[in-house]
Amino acid sequence: YVNDPASVTSLKGSQNCCPGVQVIGVHNNGGLRQGIFAVPARKLHAGNDLSYDQLALVETLAIGYHAVQRGNPQPGETVLVIGAGPIGLACLEFLKLMDVKAVVMDMVRSRLDFSSRNLGIRHTLLFAPDGSHLAELDKLTDGRLADVIIDATGNPQSMSTCFDYAAFTGRVVYVGITTSDLTFPHAPVFHRRELTLLASRNAMPEDFENIIQLIREGKINTTPWITHRISFDDVPAGFHQFADPALGTIKAIIDVR
Repeated sequence: YVNDPASVTSLKGSQNCCPGVQVIGVHNNGGLRQGIFAVPARKLHAGNDLSYDQLALVETLAIGYHAVQRGNPQPGETVLVIGAGPIGLACLEFLKLMDVKAVVMDMVRSRLDFSSRNLGIRHTLLFAPDGSHLAELDKLTDGRLADVIIDATGNPQSMSTCFDYAAFTGRVVYVGITTSDLTFPHAPVFHRRELTLLASRNAMPEDFENIIQLIREGKINTTPWITHRISFDDVPAGFHQFADPALGTIKAIIDVR
């Protein structure tokens, strides 16, 4: 991330959402080059002892780490992650290290199975069109529902209805993004339960440092994340396959070596 260090937001310590922040590889050209000139004042994170595969997951994990920090789960609370894609899984990686009850919900059974098998998540909910998953959450929490909800879907319908899963005084974090307008009932749900809505964008410098250390210590295993590989030469013809849900891609690595 390249932020404006003189902006009011950066001076307040929120470099991640500085109005002029630029993400290398998103807002401008990426890092697929032999060298990058870094401004001396901009701290780089030392991860020379990590493999390229491990380093490739750090930024994705950082998005989840920051979302969890925004939700600020407390010991004993229930945290519901909606969406078991890469960002939702990243949130679960850190929730499993905390003294909370982590619950994940998705529409795809294979993704729930992945979170159970590789992350050790015990509580999974398969979204049901008839709403029966809400009854399951109610039973799982003894009627309390979720103290923290992290919506990682980017789906406007999910983001508009996720308040139904929130406990009174709960916190809802949007880490998935959408360009659609969102609507939700104010008085009967949001206001009555005195909920708090938070957004989560990018990550903080210290998030990267903490994640690198957790990988070093073996508390986060990035190996299961990389489900597919493709050579650089095969990208034009083969990259499209990773968008096929039937393939079950979590993360695909492009090997440029």
